[in-house]
Amino acid sequence: MNLQVAYNLVFFSRHRDGLWLFGEAASRAQVESRRACLPPNTPDMLFNPADTFDQEEEVRRLGWIKMIRANLEGLLHKHGSFVVGDRPGEVLAGVLGEAREMHVRAAIKELYQEGKTSCTGVGDLRKLRVTGAR
Repeated sequence: MNLQVAYNLVFFSRHRDGLWLFGEAASRAQVESRRACLPPNTPDMLFNPADTFDQEEEVRRLGWIKMIRANLEGLLHKHGSFVVGDRPGEVLAGVLGEAREMHVRAAIKELYQEGKTSCTGVGDLRKLRVTGAR
């Protein structure tokens, strides 16, 4: 199936939460778009493409968390401490529009569990201060 782009979505905002909100909306839309683009199951197919959708999404999720985690570790190394909401472009570098806040939170929690930050990942994500472990 060859899909043509029907429109382009362009982001313009000066509000500090704009990039977060845009990223959340784009991420959710991407999931629904991928789901909508699955070919219908037909009797001549070896398997139903929908059967692997959740597995493929899990692979994406793990990859996004890995990239965000690397971004967070880089920010920790560079700054020692930072507020997540002050650096959306850096936190989501490489996954903006694909990953969303749930993935950032998961990456922070991984770092916390490994003792690399004192930030637990609990609370208003954009207000969380990520600092090195004490």
